[in-house]
Amino acid sequence: MKSRYFPYSDFLNATLGARPSYAWRSILHGRELLVQGLVKNIGNGKSFKVWIDAWLEDGLMRPPWRRNNYFNPDLRISELIDRDKRDWDEEALEYHFLPADIIRIKKIKPVVETLSSNQTTREEANRLPSLNPVKAQVWDLQTDPKIKVFLWKILSGALPVATALISRGMRTDNLCQICGEEDESINHVLFTCSWARQVWALSGIPSPVEGFQNETVQKSCEDWKEWAEAQVVEEEDENGGSSDDQPRRVSQNCGTDHLLKRWKRPPKEWLKCNVGVSWSSRNRLAGASWVLRDYEGNVVLHSRCALVSVMDKKDAQFKALIWAIESMKSHRVEKVVFGLEDACLVKVLAKPSVWPSFRFQSMEVGRLRGSFRDWKFFLENSFSNRGAFFIAQSVTSDCRLQSYVDRGHPSWLRGLFAEEMVSSSV
Repeated sequence: MKSRYFPYSDFLNATLGARPSYAWRSILHGRELLVQGLVKNIGNGKSFKVWIDAWLEDGLMRPPWRRNNYFNPDLRISELIDRDKRDWDEEALEYHFLPADIIRIKKIKPVVETLSSNQTTREEANRLPSLNPVKAQVWDLQTDPKIKVFLWKILSGALPVATALISRGMRTDNLCQICGEEDESINHVLFTCSWARQVWALSGIPSPVEGFQNETVQKSCEDWKEWAEAQVVEEEDENGGSSDDQPRRVSQNCGTDHLLKRWKRPPKEWLKCNVGVSWSSRNRLAGASWVLRDYEGNVVLHSRCALVSVMDKKDAQFKALIWAIESMKSHRVEKVVFGLEDACLVKVLAKPSVWPSFRFQSMEVGRLRGSFRDWKFFLENSFSNRGAFFIAQSVTSDCRLQSYVDRGHPSWLRGLFAEEMVSSSV
């Protein structure tokens, strides 16, 4: 009832509104009688205005006298309460009121609430902007009714995506069925999924400043042809080397694993940096790690760090890569192969012109290009990148937030790296 008739006020100040029901008319008819016998006491003070409401008892109920010439007419009584001490704020009382009124105020015991989880959730929801005006505008659009219904379902969170189904007790895979990388939410399906971002980029529709790049793709036929070619595995055979000695730049469909699961060694005179990422959606914490190995598979260095306030897994992958590149720069590594599990990010770095919606990522990585004689990006699978992933996972699973750099590999992963060294030589 509050959301319909008085969303921005309280019951005592609510108006009749447009198209009121018979029940609401009846309630307002009896409200005047209710107000006559209503006595308001100071509770948490959120509904009382200090200088307007009569809340101080001095023979008759009256507002307190003002001590200062300049005052805030919207000051609430709740702002005079010290929640830590669960009593009045002495400094605030001394600043606003005369001594006689301070004595009267201290006779009133304020109520300091301990919010339950449900109350906290409601307060957070009340602070968020309401979508009701936007939902009302949907029905005024000059379009087909089914499109209006679809837009209304988006705003109401009523689309049957995986996260919504799981929240209603259904057992289903929470990963996106298109890219397989993030939780399938409404926002992900429509905006942040790599395929959705590609569609938005190709559509030419203006995009948010902090979201997708506002750009129309020129020569759509040629670009679509390039994009289609980017979906296949490209064999890189530079400097006359064979495919076994040179790393491959892989651009496969998101979610598709390598045919070869084992870790692949870098070319001679190169180093390989495997980047691992673990992201927790519960506390927006990400663990990042890199493991640097030579041609023979020996671990030269490894490192770990914690990334806070990371909004999604794709953002965690990108931030981890930037951190790994800057680390290689600081360690003066000149020729390096970066092994990543994010197939879309590898494709973006291989052909930035085909992925205009990821221009920010490609430009940020390209900015660091001058620090290296040469570099390559290689798509790893979860099996071949498990060493780096286990180190990163220690941040999110064991809450190991300390960052460090160390020689060799962690002692608790000795067997894993020894196994990968042997398998890569076969």
